[in-house]
Amino acid sequence: MFGNITGWQRKGKGLIATTNSSLGLTKGNGSTIQMNVPRGHAHDPMHGITLEMILTYLVDHHGWTEMGLRIPIRCFTTSPTVKSSLAFLRKTPWARQKVEAWYREEIGG
Repeated sequence: MFGNITGWQRKGKGLIATTNSSLGLTKGNGSTIQMNVPRGHAHDPMHGITLEMILTYLVDHHGWTEMGLRIPIRCFTTSPTVKSSLAFLRKTPWARQKVEAWYREEIGG
């Protein structure tokens, strides 16, 4: 999951591991922080996107009526709110998958 250690680099009084997927950051005092960057997220358009962000995007762009027509579930058709829809989608994997698939289609991912 994380990069393999490929070597060591002396920085000040300590050593920093050099990896094949790392990000070196410099603090204001000149010392360096070495961080491993997990692989697999660079090409995932859904990484960092919450269900609330997805739902808000779709509501803003299409409205509840269109959402209820495209994915006919009561939380979209009867007194819809973001809060009630989030509660339902978090408990219902098949509905969440449909909403996420629609979002991926929208953003081209």
